[in-house]
Amino acid sequence: LGRIDRAVRQIRQLRGRAQVSLSTFPSFAALWQLPRLPTFEKGQPAIDIRISAVDRLVELDDPDHDLVLRQIRPEDAPPGAIRMFGEVCTPVIGASLADAIARGAAPPLKTPQDLVDCTLIEMDDDRPSSDVLGWPYWLQQRGLAQLEPRRWISVNFTHQQVQTALAGQGVALARLPLIHDALGRGDLIEPFGREGRLASPWAYWQIGLTGARPRPELDSFTAWLQEAARETREAIGEA
Repeated sequence: LGRIDRAVRQIRQLRGRAQVSLSTFPSFAALWQLPRLPTFEKGQPAIDIRISAVDRLVELDDPDHDLVLRQIRPEDAPPGAIRMFGEVCTPVIGASLADAIARGAAPPLKTPQDLVDCTLIEMDDDRPSSDVLGWPYWLQQRGLAQLEPRRWISVNFTHQQVQTALAGQGVALARLPLIHDALGRGDLIEPFGREGRLASPWAYWQIGLTGARPRPELDSFTAWLQEAARETREAIGEA
């Protein structure tokens, strides 16, 4: 059945338009992949891109995809996987909240201890990565394991954290590779600057699927993807 699926897919590709199909998780697609896609489309207007953004892992022999973009530990990366960039967490607030703090309309936020008077936006996540990518771990690393904020807001996805922070509703522990564009625009602000950043053992990886047929459009897309990843590494200060 797997061979039949691959054969049908190859026939469709040969008869139809050039297409690249990838799978990733929703927050990565919303915050990193889709905002950068116009640069690829501008250079390759004849190639269609199909993005499947689902909160589950696609099998590496899935015949419907060419590659997957995942956040995993280096030791879990399969043979042939290409590391894109590392994971760094940093507290961020929206520009409206920063303005309120500057005007004295909101509690000051100069040091991590000031988080006690803030609303912290957290992910309600039971995946293994949550142990080092959430507020409890960040606070523990700052010697503030017992700190209790004024209020918690829990959401399911990283992009929801960012949206809540942009709305001025609290302080999010955001993932720097996914929000550095918003920082550059001034939409998000790091109240503690670079000192608030915390690296983790997780990273983002590009993984080619075993059933993907080599073809020019796939080569073009993966080359563009690696260049976009390089730009992100530079933006977050990663060698």
